[in-house]
Amino acid sequence: MSEHGAGVNTTAGFPVRAPRDVDVPGFTTVLGRGILSGALGADFECEGSLLPGKCTDGCSKPVSVLQSISLSDNNDFLAPIVYTLVQDSSQLQTFYLHPGEAEVVAPSDAELAVIDSDGLDTAELANSTIWLGCIIAPALMGGRRVQVLDGLESAEACCRECRMVLGEDESEGGGCNAFNFCPRELLFQEEVQPVVGWPPRVLAKGAEVPFLGGSPLSATFPEVPGHTRLLGRGMFAQAGFSCPGSLKPEIQECIL
Repeated sequence: MSEHGAGVNTTAGFPVRAPRDVDVPGFTTVLGRGILSGALGADFECEGSLLPGKCTDGCSKPVSVLQSISLSDNNDFLAPIVYTLVQDSSQLQTFYLHPGEAEVVAPSDAELAVIDSDGLDTAELANSTIWLGCIIAPALMGGRRVQVLDGLESAEACCRECRMVLGEDESEGGGCNAFNFCPRELLFQEEVQPVVGWPPRVLAKGAEVPFLGGSPLSATFPEVPGHTRLLGRGMFAQAGFSCPGSLKPEIQECIL
């Protein structure tokens, strides 16, 4: 821009070319406005970022940048292909995925044969990198960023990469147990570790979410005659019952 202000007699501008279909629950989409790089308190570093001093996802076009301040008249700029997602509140509500909201990708017959031949027990299998399947949904997953990847063509490929990332100390976690695609980021949620077994935490979900997210499965079991196998599904906050040999008789649950 060469001149601007009330003393300029020419009116100029540009068409906004940012996508208009970005609608993420918990956020307001602001078209044509961005936060200036270098604005006080805006930028911070994160693991896997492509740019030093910033937190970028490395796969969207243009690159997405996560910043820790909101838009204001003192820190913004206007540009045709820029948009900003502004968090509506100081803390996002979290959700869990339910049947009908996600697809469960099961291992192939060949992959199941490998699982059977390894002879690992349940705990060893849960803490391994062996592919056991994946939960995939239109969702934005929460969690601590572990890694950012590039060159992956599908959400399942992202999930498979997530399954391959183990923490340095398996007893303390720190590997990958959730992911977002796209951005192609691998995440870690403390409560999803096999030793805890909680459902993965979701920040936003539904057809209007422009991302795919999910979690690799860390448990599997064979088909049993007379029963339907439901991978990745369980009963949540339901009354249980005790049984002989339960690992948790004190909570009146039949855990074997």
